[in-house]
Amino acid sequence: AVAPSSPPGECAKNAAGDTNANALDNGLDAINAFLEVADEDYASKHAAGLMANVVAKGMNGRPKTVERATNTALLLCELEASDVVVDALLKGTTNKVPKLALAATDAIRAVVCEFGTPKVVNPKPILKGIAPLFDSKDAKIRGAAKDLTVELTRYLGQGAVRRDLI
Repeated sequence: AVAPSSPPGECAKNAAGDTNANALDNGLDAINAFLEVADEDYASKHAAGLMANVVAKGMNGRPKTVERATNTALLLCELEASDVVVDALLKGTTNKVPKLALAATDAIRAVVCEFGTPKVVNPKPILKGIAPLFDSKDAKIRGAAKDLTVELTRYLGQGAVRRDLI
């Protein structure tokens, strides 16, 4: 008898949360390949659990792992799950590990660059979450926050960004 397999959402969530670096890389590659053919219904059901693990493990990995994790976030945004993606990434920016916070900030910038605001990506949570990044002890995080602010300014205009940040 064959044991029943876990649902595809659970498999993806587990693959994105592996502690072995090589297994995590392979898992993110598999998730990204699956997301390229998945539909919006799948993304809406499983994006929250998937992004929690992607941010916790993928954004804290090696540079290529961070690249794969960012690609996962972008693919989920393509599948109309940008609110969940941005929420998970904003939680990552508050992490005490500077490497993870920097990767999450860069991923938010990539989402804004790729999809723009406000039609696809809601800028309000990003504008609220960006202010604490300017107070970070890490200069790289402060620089990433500046880059994100510049990108938001391209889409929203100076007045809107200034009003929400100040």
